[in-house]
Amino acid sequence: MAIMGYFLGIQGGASRTVGVLQSEDAAAGSPPVARAEAGPTNLYSVGEEEARQEVEGLLDRLCEMAETDRNAIGSAALCMAGLGREEDIENWKRITDEIGLGEKAIVTGDFWAEFAAAFDDRQGVIIVSGTGSSAFGRDAQGRIARAGGWGHLLGDEGSGYDIAFEGLKVVRYAEEGMCETSLLSGILCHHLKLRRPRDLIKWVSTARKEEIAAVAPLVFEAAKLADEAAVQIIERAAYSSAFLGANVADQLELHNVEFNIALTGGVFRHQLDFTDQVANILKEQYPKATVALSHREAVFGALDLARERVRGKKEAATAVIPTRGESATEESHGGPDSNLPLTEQPNPRGERLDVMSSQELVWAINAEDSKVAGAVSKAVPEVAAAIDLIAGGMRERGRLIYVGAGTSGRLACLDAAECPPTFDADPGQVTAIIAGGPEALTRSVEGAEDDSEAGARAIDQEDPGPRDTVVGITASGRAPFVLGALKAAKERGCRTVFICMAEPNEKAVADVCIMPKTGPEILAGSTRLKAGTATKLILNTISTGVMVQLGKTYENRMVDLQPKSEKLRRRAHRIVGEVAGVSESEAQDWLERSGGKAKLAIAMALSGLDREEAESRLAECGGFLREFIEKERQSTKP
Repeated sequence: MAIMGYFLGIQGGASRTVGVLQSEDAAAGSPPVARAEAGPTNLYSVGEEEARQEVEGLLDRLCEMAETDRNAIGSAALCMAGLGREEDIENWKRITDEIGLGEKAIVTGDFWAEFAAAFDDRQGVIIVSGTGSSAFGRDAQGRIARAGGWGHLLGDEGSGYDIAFEGLKVVRYAEEGMCETSLLSGILCHHLKLRRPRDLIKWVSTARKEEIAAVAPLVFEAAKLADEAAVQIIERAAYSSAFLGANVADQLELHNVEFNIALTGGVFRHQLDFTDQVANILKEQYPKATVALSHREAVFGALDLARERVRGKKEAATAVIPTRGESATEESHGGPDSNLPLTEQPNPRGERLDVMSSQELVWAINAEDSKVAGAVSKAVPEVAAAIDLIAGGMRERGRLIYVGAGTSGRLACLDAAECPPTFDADPGQVTAIIAGGPEALTRSVEGAEDDSEAGARAIDQEDPGPRDTVVGITASGRAPFVLGALKAAKERGCRTVFICMAEPNEKAVADVCIMPKTGPEILAGSTRLKAGTATKLILNTISTGVMVQLGKTYENRMVDLQPKSEKLRRRAHRIVGEVAGVSESEAQDWLERSGGKAKLAIAMALSGLDREEAESRLAECGGFLREFIEKERQSTKP
């Protein structure tokens, strides 16, 4: 492609958009021939038409300053905020066509401009704190990872908006007596020219995101005056920013390697004490990392990408949005402990665990815990498949049999124990086997998990068959007791599910393998932490999903609960009253007539049938109350 004179770089943000033009024969790093600014161009904030007008006006000003026209632009890179989906990229490509850039331009996220400005070799991690916040990284193998960037309604933790909004909430809390009086009340009201704190209601209702973010410096000002509420806001924001970067570093498995972290964005550039706070947190977690403020303006990163586009560099050619889920997986990082399962490997965040203050420790553990739901979300298809598999067998009077060792076994026993009172599950319908037997529920039985033959014998004692599902649970994926049980179950023709947090030795033993990679524990090897939390989430979901498929609920109400305590009796009264539309006393009467069965009581109340006939009709509906109600409504139509 012929170069026609100029390279164009544009970095579009939520608060402003910056563009630069540079001559094709200028050396990298040379001053641009033109630089101009425009308003925000985030499509989600201002809409497509306004964004197009801002960019087109910016382009006209640049060309006027350089005394040229758009035809002289040989290559352009538009790095725009708010490009989280392929549709967003397509919208911007359409805009580039409309303004005459067309095939000359590449379109990508604004974080690529920040990244290119910070790293010549395109390797490292950037953390952005401006109006919004995000983190982005790329390793030596070209793998990419991203965290944050969801916008102020869903996140932007550690950003100027986040800091400002938290400050505004403190003013509200102080006004309502929910917290101590803060300097923020006077500082913010004075700056915004408000007569009283309650006038914030009107101001916030009309303020744009960037206007709210502009309040952040006032929170920093209050913090410097030792205002406790402001100090806490800044401290939380520092940890939030650091955790965004740590999320990306962990996805790229940079625990024990040397790498660079660049801090960029307006908040970091203008609040150097805050920058130092974030840098110190990161250095504690990643001793081999070099953390520094990026002084180069992001728009020059966009300019670099435009230049590289025509000079054949791979980085520019691959400058596309990484969709969530495309980042590096958490496999072994290849270090000295790479032969260990992921759950046993050391976590660099915990290297100072023994000298952390209580607050530091809680932050560190909480940061690790925050990864669990995301890890489990990546296993949604497998969890759903397990629910379908188990429910299919239980419809034919099959059983759900959990098998686990240690924490996994205790959590399995807990889930099994909660099914009868919650869903009126039949005795033996959901059971659990723990390595070491009942004694292992309250104390550790050392070595029990190492006996594969014991696992096989435990399955033989249950005498399961093809309708039964055996669910083996082991955080490491390697507990012999669990693997032995699964093998025995498979030999008997049982349905099998395997839940683990690391690559298992023998994935083939199960019909469904659920493997959310929660990563190394903050306390190395203590899988009662993240791995245990993930296991609890998965078991909750499986048992609930199965029971829903078996008709144990109506809407989101547990209509098959066993009301054997005062709390559950009150709940049963409430459920019958709400679903059947009767008073509390009437609900109690129907429950007494039904023998304490909420579902049956509802059926009787809605149909007027006696207990025996209502039970028969429910059975014809497979126990599904919704189907019973719909049939009852059909039968009463004129």
